Amino acid sequence: MKVLVAAVVEAFVNAKLERPDIATALYAAASEPEGAATVKRLSKRVQRALTAALAEAAGATFGDIEFVALMLYSAMAGATRAVLEAGASPDGGSVTRGVVAALPGVCGEVGAVKLKIHLMD
Repeated sequence: MKVLVAAVVEAFVNAKLERPDIATALYAAASEPEGAATVKRLSKRVQRALTAALAEAAGATFGDIEFVALMLYSAMAGATRAVLEAGASPDGGSVTRGVVAALPGVCGEVGAVKLKIHLMD
């Protein structure tokens, strides 16, 4: 599971940082009505793919895998957007490296917390 999450996070962040100008332009377009609908549709598509990948991962023990996928995507998207809007350097500056290093742990903790909550219900 940790390997999968780390690979997903690295691929997501690298894709955004490959062309930060395009990524930030897309964030601006997302605030428009047509853009918001497109972002919502694409976000759901990413969440479905993450759900499928997490469900197939060795050691997957989540009661609500869709929630875990949503939190994984939200953590990646939110952190990456914040870094891009702060002027992240695509060449792997310290902030960028920090996001790539921290997100797998953050995303892994989302699953652990969700499992604990599920067991307490």
